[in-house]
Amino acid sequence: GIEETTNEKVERLFRLNKRNARSRSLDTRQQESSKSQRPVGGSQSAKFPKTASNRYATTRIRHPPEGSHLKKASCQSGLSPEQKRILETCWVKASSKQIRKATEDIFAAILNHDRSLAVMFRLDDVPINRIRENQAFKKHAANFALVLDLVIKNIPDNVDSCCQALQALGGQHVSLRDRGFDSIYWDIFTDHFENNPPATFKTDVDREGWSAMILFILAQMKLGFRQVDRKPDRLSVTALYQ
Repeated sequence: GIEETTNEKVERLFRLNKRNARSRSLDTRQQESSKSQRPVGGSQSAKFPKTASNRYATTRIRHPPEGSHLKKASCQSGLSPEQKRILETCWVKASSKQIRKATEDIFAAILNHDRSLAVMFRLDDVPINRIRENQAFKKHAANFALVLDLVIKNIPDNVDSCCQALQALGGQHVSLRDRGFDSIYWDIFTDHFENNPPATFKTDVDREGWSAMILFILAQMKLGFRQVDRKPDRLSVTALYQ
């Protein structure tokens, strides 16, 4: 029904492939954090060189579903083993409240950056000073947390699974073309995700790992978006934000 929420849609994308047996659910502990806003292009990754991974993930995935527009992936995350370890450690230390604050900060920053995005997310009738009280806003922010959680859990050993799921997720954004989705939005998303990690990502090294993961996520989503966008039947793609 209607309450097959975006949460469930996103999680189902990741369940198309074999989930890592070491998967954990979100932990529950917290702390507050304040983040400075940067313009597009002023993201954390600009400060640090990209670190290539010297360890390839063990492939333990199923093939894409029959009829999928996606090819079998054999991709690299660009994260080093140490960055993957830092991601897991910092994420596990973060409380659900910290993660919720971070993802709501991300979403609020995105909407504040360009109010036309509020139309796309069907939040244009919500006053900006009351946006954080809105239940639809909270649900979208929770979806961000779900994707981050699933990536962090799967990226050490199931990077191909992440690529497949993230490409499928990016492909679903093609259905938002009618609501004004523009390719520049990927850069806006990237910058605000990079600039708002949970408070447990405290050091430059922690934030470098976070930035590398965000770049990986957005690169795979953009790839999936482009693959679907050039297909003649692209308008039949199921909308993620119904």
